Amino acid sequence: ALTVATNRLASYGFLTTRGHTLQTLAEITHVAFDKTGTLTYGKPNLLNIELIATNNVATDINDASDEKDKLLAIAAALEVGSRHPIAHALLTAAYQLHLPATQALQYYPAGGVEAMIDGVLYRIGHVDFALNKANSDNHDLVIDLVTHRASSAVVLSCQDSQSNAWQALACFYFNDKVRDSAKSMLDTLKELGIEPVMLTGDPSPQALIMAEDLGMKAAYNGLSPTDKVNHIQALQAKGAVVLMVGDGINDAPVLAAADVSTSIAGAADLAQVSSDSIILNGQIEAITAAKRIADKTKRIIKQNLRWA
Repeated sequence: ALTVATNRLASYGFLTTRGHTLQTLAEITHVAFDKTGTLTYGKPNLLNIELIATNNVATDINDASDEKDKLLAIAAALEVGSRHPIAHALLTAAYQLHLPATQALQYYPAGGVEAMIDGVLYRIGHVDFALNKANSDNHDLVIDLVTHRASSAVVLSCQDSQSNAWQALACFYFNDKVRDSAKSMLDTLKELGIEPVMLTGDPSPQALIMAEDLGMKAAYNGLSPTDKVNHIQALQAKGAVVLMVGDGINDAPVLAAADVSTSIAGAADLAQVSSDSIILNGQIEAITAAKRIADKTKRIIKQNLRWA
């Protein structure tokens, strides 16, 4: 029964990589989703670069277009080597530009990237990280996703050599389309009595609006990898059996913490190693097929045991 079910799941683009996957899928009560690359296609495109006027940072180029190219090249240079979808979008947008060399490159999970370029320390990532909000109160930058019709945004900043304060240089706006099959897949899960939950590191309110549009009652944004694990463990403490669906390197701890997990093929290697199954070709609707087949398999195994 397990062999037939495993082969059937493979035909739906759902590969099980650990033995307990089918049995645990039959027991699930909740499905937790990451947003970027899971509920969305994970292929954001750069919509707009908004220059942020700063009096303290002198610019030798007055032309706004050249200034945007210069800042885009810096942003792309910081993202070289990153597999995050935003990094891919920036590098794609900057493919004809000369990228400056970086030193002391450092990644901050669920935050962004920091590096030195020509003696200046730069950051790119979520606004709180880019402007070091934890250690300063002077940031009044407004990110307007609605006006730009964007789904997410990142901020490029640099550190002032005198005051050590972080100053915003530009805001990059991106759009990432929701997967066509996401809504019907979530509706089917709810019909089966399974509650979908969104756990995303994206701090923008747009993430919660997207969850509401998809009919998800439980949605949490701006989460660190540890926060995601805490949410899963809180559900498990109430007796829930949780399937986690993710794709990013930040999802590796929560994929390991869930009762059963799946990652999207093409996801970060660490996420795939941490998960119990893999979805091919972004066929996220395979989750409902997997649940249906897991239930049927459990029923057949019980019948076989009774017959035996």
